[in-house]
Amino acid sequence: MIDVTFKLPEAGAMMKKLGLDQRGEVQRVIAEEALGLCDSIVPFRSGMLKQSGHVENNGECIVWNQPYARYQYYGMLMVDPQYKKGAMFNPDYGFWSRLGVQKELTDKPLEYNGQGESHWFDKAMQNGGREKLIEVAREEVRKRST
Repeated sequence: MIDVTFKLPEAGAMMKKLGLDQRGEVQRVIAEEALGLCDSIVPFRSGMLKQSGHVENNGECIVWNQPYARYQYYGMLMVDPQYKKGAMFNPDYGFWSRLGVQKELTDKPLEYNGQGESHWFDKAMQNGGREKLIEVAREEVRKRST
């Protein structure tokens, strides 16, 4: 009788080789793809919000870094509690809000004139995005497993 022994790599080492470790290459690639899937539905006026989108911590999170990003994402009008306006306007200065004043949430949805919608990440995932991310992850693992 002949005994055959196979020494398998440690599970953690195998996952790292395949890029499946936390903040590994597969996670980064999935996050970059998810960011790209959102591009066509991020609200767009000047392009600053869309351009601010980026992946942080090697795929751990996707961030749109503008002061109004959260406001745009949830898509509900927020107003100054005293003046009941989303923002004041001065022809010499443009739109502005009073410093230090926390706005109140209303039940009025924002109007997106042109490109963009609220909850753009969720909508990108609902419109075939999840399936696309799964395929991207599979392909990335396939590349690394040979």
